[in-house]
Amino acid sequence: MRITNLALTLTLLGSSSFACASKPPPPSQQEVDQTRQDHDQAQKDMDKKLDDKDKREAEKQPPQSALVRGGGFVFASYQAKPAWVRNPYAKHPESSYLAAVGQGPSQAAAENDAKAGVSKIFESKIKAETTVVQKYFQNSQGSAKSMGMEKRNQVGTERAIKGLKIAETAAGGGTFYALAVLERGPAAERIRDDMAKVEGEIKSKMKAGDGASDKVKAFKSYGAALEKMEIWAVYNSDIMVLENGRGSKPPVDWEDINSKFEGAKENLKVGIDVVAKVNIANLEGKAKAESSRIEACLKEEMHKMGLEFQDDDDDLDLKLSAEAMFQPVEAGPNTALVNVEMNMQVINVKKNNKVLHTWTHSVGKVDRSNFIASVSTAATKVCKESVTKFGREMKKFLSK
Repeated sequence: MRITNLALTLTLLGSSSFACASKPPPPSQQEVDQTRQDHDQAQKDMDKKLDDKDKREAEKQPPQSALVRGGGFVFASYQAKPAWVRNPYAKHPESSYLAAVGQGPSQAAAENDAKAGVSKIFESKIKAETTVVQKYFQNSQGSAKSMGMEKRNQVGTERAIKGLKIAETAAGGGTFYALAVLERGPAAERIRDDMAKVEGEIKSKMKAGDGASDKVKAFKSYGAALEKMEIWAVYNSDIMVLENGRGSKPPVDWEDINSKFEGAKENLKVGIDVVAKVNIANLEGKAKAESSRIEACLKEEMHKMGLEFQDDDDDLDLKLSAEAMFQPVEAGPNTALVNVEMNMQVINVKKNNKVLHTWTHSVGKVDRSNFIASVSTAATKVCKESVTKFGREMKKFLSK
């Protein structure tokens, strides 16, 4: 499978562009009567979110009872809503803006709903792009995994909608409305600046990997490039939304970068050594059992990043060394308090066992009725808390 461009055809839901319209004059009695007759059908066409409860509340509200801050439009329950409530692009042409209408029981709720509507336009596209990236990795040899795409999606969306603003507000019948708009041009320019920086970093990491004589450095360089390619894919998704489906060509071919990363990973011989020390009499066997359990947890976490471990220590390039220290704190008739601290090192074996990075995490105190139960519970916390933390730290380490 070869992917040279992740660009997908994008169709944004919405109406065609409308010319800007001035504020309509007060309706005539004939128009009011007609609006009353067509009210139910118009409600469905103009806003599908309005349910039966909203309609019952609207009937209870006297005309002009709803107020909106900031000079917004106030309409009686029997009057037509502003044009932008029916169509968010009525006053802001779709060619230049992204827009969404929100509603709620207060102006703040309506504004939040409108902003969320614009965010969802990006989120749906980024989700589609993420699926393509992840499918590609899953189909590649070695199953290189996507690293933290969910968080990047969120950050990318926040960056893209930085210029989002509330352009219009209105209220009537007990319901508040807001129009959120984002100007496409400035947003796209901002994202393209970010893309250019990431593209430079990708090319730099690829160059470092191609010229590396150290297998650890090659693995890290290609892994960092792959990590930044995922960031690039999020930015590209934003551009596709802002520029009506136009995307950019990846700075590096996806198959090429993944192939080099997989090759570097296969050439890298990685070992792991986990030792659990239980400073409690007669629990030596328990310490050995918990060492094996924590090692299995670490292997599973590291496997998510594509790391595989050798069973022997022959000719290793990289080694993960972990120590779990179970220290008794207090003992009594019904209590056995144990404190646990986890230390982990990444070691470049071929560089005279040079320690590349060290992490420490304190699980804290665990109290059970006896020390065996306390150590077991503490080891479970190590797997859930410490190992997860080390996984995040390892991702940072590999992406530098």
